[in-house]
Amino acid sequence: MIEGYLPGSVLGMALIFVSLQYKLIPLHWVRETATQLTTYMALFFIPAGVGILQHLDLLQQAWLPIVLASSVSTVLVILVVGKTYEYLENRKRI
Repeated sequence: MIEGYLPGSVLGMALIFVSLQYKLIPLHWVRETATQLTTYMALFFIPAGVGILQHLDLLQQAWLPIVLASSVSTVLVILVVGKTYEYLENRKRI
């Protein structure tokens, strides 16, 4: 893996998010396309599935660390999102 590599899709999502957040582009410009893309989102997982199948031998060797990392990170994300939601809800009431 290349150090510091940021996939174009992640960079693009970040740029769209920032552009919409700071109203650099109006929402109606991207709403229809975003709706269509989310309708067919399952298709975007096909390349990832193919990549997993190509490295199945590596996954069989390291399945335990992968399962543990996935489980721990999922729990952490749920906790962080929950606490962030609580914080924002309490801040909104003030």
